[in-house]
Amino acid sequence: MAKIGRTRWPMRLTPTTKALVDGLAALTGRSADDPDALASAAGPAEAFLRSTFRTTTNPTGLTAGYKHNVIPAEAEALIDVRVLPGTEDAVLAELQALVGESIEIEVVVRDIGMETPFEGELVEAMVGALGRHDPGAPVIPYLLGAGTDNKALAHIGITGYGFAPCGCRPTSTSQGCSTESMSACP
Repeated sequence: MAKIGRTRWPMRLTPTTKALVDGLAALTGRSADDPDALASAAGPAEAFLRSTFRTTTNPTGLTAGYKHNVIPAEAEALIDVRVLPGTEDAVLAELQALVGESIEIEVVVRDIGMETPFEGELVEAMVGALGRHDPGAPVIPYLLGAGTDNKALAHIGITGYGFAPCGCRPTSTSQGCSTESMSACP
């Protein structure tokens, strides 16, 4: 578990994360050459953004034994794995290589890494609606690592999009946005 928890998966920018990095670089005036360093300019969103640049593996549970003074014959670990789109099989193979052949990996829930192109009429309508409530606000796509709801819908052919408002200029609450309810981006 420790080996998996310490593994730093390689960065792999998808079309969405490349657009995110380019957008952040334009907003901050920083170089897009080091996405991790660029993510650090996003303050509290740093960890969230970095997790979209690579697969993540987080040990979340360990069960072993039945008494504190008896060495257990076996143990079970749970690992939360979030993969980049199209890397599911390669990540599973790499996990097996990390733990060795003597350890059996059982997939409890297998899902997809998901990416939806940030284009089309629906995206234009969403960007337009955000622009009407916060004129000039930048809209940058991101790759949602979890995307639980959208993954379930993708299996039945429904495309989903999500967004996280970064901030609003002072407006009346009747326009749907107030500075008290939004945090500011750097």
